[in-house]
Amino acid sequence: MNQLRDIQGEIYDFDGVFYSRFDIQGMDKLCVHLLAQAALSIPQLEKAGLTYDEAAFLGEDGYKKYRDSVTIFRQWFQSQGATVEESDALKAPLYRAYHHNVQKAFVQAYPHLFIQREDLKTAFKVSAGLIKHGIASHSCRENILVPLLSLMGIRDVFQHNAICGLEQSNFELKHNSPALVDLGFKEIGVDPSQGVFIEDTPENLAVMKYRHPDMIAIFLHHGRPLDIQPSYVDFQFTDIPTYKKAHQRALDDGPTRVITLS
Repeated sequence: MNQLRDIQGEIYDFDGVFYSRFDIQGMDKLCVHLLAQAALSIPQLEKAGLTYDEAAFLGEDGYKKYRDSVTIFRQWFQSQGATVEESDALKAPLYRAYHHNVQKAFVQAYPHLFIQREDLKTAFKVSAGLIKHGIASHSCRENILVPLLSLMGIRDVFQHNAICGLEQSNFELKHNSPALVDLGFKEIGVDPSQGVFIEDTPENLAVMKYRHPDMIAIFLHHGRPLDIQPSYVDFQFTDIPTYKKAHQRALDDGPTRVITLS
């Protein structure tokens, strides 16, 4: 499938897709701080002697090494004498606590990005009743995705089971495995060959395109397009409204026109 007109379902990443990371000043530093606070809220880590400075160092180093918020803290806990089972038990509580902190901090500092997004409400009217929509994000369903989609005013676009966070795929990261995005397609009942995956991270698109060559892979760049568009990216768009306008044109133009970008 290579026509936007023919798609039956859309799976969206969330962070960097429903808002631009470039609009959040010092995002990496803020997230390290919020992760350190979350780690210190876990009784087992605090009891093991974790300090704020150490937690901040681990948080920054862990994302560089593993691109997640929990692996390095589990390793540190084991280095303090915890068993593998004890460190595994930290995964979900730390993940949830961190994303709870992120949600509160983002909404407080950037309400215009997360509260009553009229542009997104209008954009999703294009496909209302025509195709199914899901989310496949590393963020927490309960503490990021559902609350922020609700605040944006577009929660009803997505059925609950199709809002998939990292916990729903047993913490399988998208750049390592297609499991999370495949789950999203499964929950909306659409074969990936008849769907679209929309992301701001090219590596995640590459994994899915390798697994499902007929799936449409869309990169959202928020004003910073890829200089060289790789073969696993079918289209680039600035943001969701821009993509939805292209989808509307495809629907209006009928079955014979293939949408291309200049």
